[in-house]
Amino acid sequence: MGSALDVAAAELRDHRRLARRQAAILRLSGEIAAAHDEATICQNVVRGLHDDNLGYELVTVLMADGTTGDRVLRAGVGLPNATEAWCGAAGFADDVSLLAIER
Repeated sequence: MGSALDVAAAELRDHRRLARRQAAILRLSGEIAAAHDEATICQNVVRGLHDDNLGYELVTVLMADGTTGDRVLRAGVGLPNATEAWCGAAGFADDVSLLAIER
């Protein structure tokens, strides 16, 4: 039979996946808190979200240029061509935009 054993194994896999995800979020939080400047914060965000346990394929941080208002890529990881295409996209928040696409 093994159905109860199969259910228990599936639950264990789910709990382990959740624990890895929570550990990745905790690690990301610590890296953001430890950053001392804007550039490091942006890099830590994209690297942290690009973690296999969180499952984001493409992560970019775009910030509005103070003078022109244009979105400027501050940090990105994943799909370079898509990252560049998104930089010119409209409809993001006024100052900071985070784009994260799941795998």
